[in-house]
Amino acid sequence: ICIGLLISSCGNDELHDRASITGDTSHDEQAESRQITFSPDIRIGAPAAGTGSNVGALRYSLEDGEKIGLFGIPYTEGVSEATGMSDITDIPGFHFFNQPLTYNQADGTLSPDDRLLFMPKDNNMLMYAYYPYNSDGITYNEEYGWVLPWSIDVHDLEATPDYMCPSMPVYVYNVNTPVSFGQFNHLFGAVIFNIYTNDSEIAASAKATEMILRGAFYEEGLISLADGRVIMTDDKPTPKFNIEIPLDANIQQTSSSEDAEPTLAYILSPGSYFASNTKIRITYNNRIYTFNMDSEDQIEVEAGTIINYNFYLRRAGTRSTDTTQLIIESNTTTQDWNESNQ
Repeated sequence: ICIGLLISSCGNDELHDRASITGDTSHDEQAESRQITFSPDIRIGAPAAGTGSNVGALRYSLEDGEKIGLFGIPYTEGVSEATGMSDITDIPGFHFFNQPLTYNQADGTLSPDDRLLFMPKDNNMLMYAYYPYNSDGITYNEEYGWVLPWSIDVHDLEATPDYMCPSMPVYVYNVNTPVSFGQFNHLFGAVIFNIYTNDSEIAASAKATEMILRGAFYEEGLISLADGRVIMTDDKPTPKFNIEIPLDANIQQTSSSEDAEPTLAYILSPGSYFASNTKIRITYNNRIYTFNMDSEDQIEVEAGTIINYNFYLRRAGTRSTDTTQLIIESNTTTQDWNESNQ
């Protein structure tokens, strides 16, 4: 009775807010709805985690207190995808919209922030999820349906979220089993710079002092909740950028780029790239060396792919014609960021 009186006193906006959390508020939840619970088994696609500096943005698991966003619609004939619905609140049995779930590491649970969630007693649901939760939330786009807007700041690349979502929605029909979302896939790409040497004397004496990044990037776009597709709202990347990043990094000693720990790592939207005139500056024996990436090393960022830019340092030969003491060899390798990792 109290709930009914509350609803009748709400304006349209208040009713929408209430419905987005509690579901069809014209019904008694306990009698006509079923409670939904969630499995904490969140799988994130990733190869082995890096341990270098500035790699915190590359996600390999959820941390305590982090949130994912949910978008739930009834699974009924003619309404089975997160597209073609400009006013989802008009759908019979609609239950929640951009609902946050918080991960609790201590007890390994995923819990709704506001209150328990229910689904209509006689309906099944399609449930869409994404990471990280955005309180400004989901909007409707006439061309792409329900989408999550995204943006990045090229001058603060470490702040770029690792946008993820499952490859398809979860079909929920049995609330006696906790909802499991399957693997969350990385929707952007990652670029990692590995600076290493096989020479113990270089490792002991040389330092990376600056990275100069040059390239082009997509600044904003949309993520389709129906299939996790990253949509660019610009026809082409913004003009080339030039970012100078001071470093104070030792040169790690290893014989292989596969064993090197990342010196720098950033997340970029698909279609972005670092240009071949990206530079690294090294100090060695009181000299400053500036090295460019090889011209063939410009590779476009792809969704779910890590690009490794490998800088291998070695001393020059002892021939009298050598004018430098240190030379660098560079190459790129790629790996699937969405390889299954529990």
